[in-house]
Amino acid sequence: MMKKAPIDNLIANWENNWNQHDAQGLKNMFLEDALLIENDIICKSIQELDEKWIQPNVNHVKGLKATKMQEWSTESRAGYTGTYEVEVTIDSVSNELKGVFTVTWMKTEQEEWKISSAMIHAF
Repeated sequence: MMKKAPIDNLIANWENNWNQHDAQGLKNMFLEDALLIENDIICKSIQELDEKWIQPNVNHVKGLKATKMQEWSTESRAGYTGTYEVEVTIDSVSNELKGVFTVTWMKTEQEEWKISSAMIHAF
């Protein structure tokens, strides 16, 4: 029998790391050569991802909530597409943001599920 990815846990981890402002937890979710595309940001490594996306945003996010639209899983790969809602506060100005995102994971040789790519689009 095929053991599928624990997608619900992986998405809960995504939400929790953002909502707890855990930059290291977020970095640990990605492969070294992960690809992230969010609107006008493109990151092709964990280093770029940390500098351009995690560090500038991690302390401004709260209440991130993902809602599943579709998911798939095999023994070594998995994917999730959903919508998100989040509150972003910068200099005491709050904004509610909504959008869609797709994340794909690969299972490493160490049996860990790591994000290989993420596409995020705000409405």
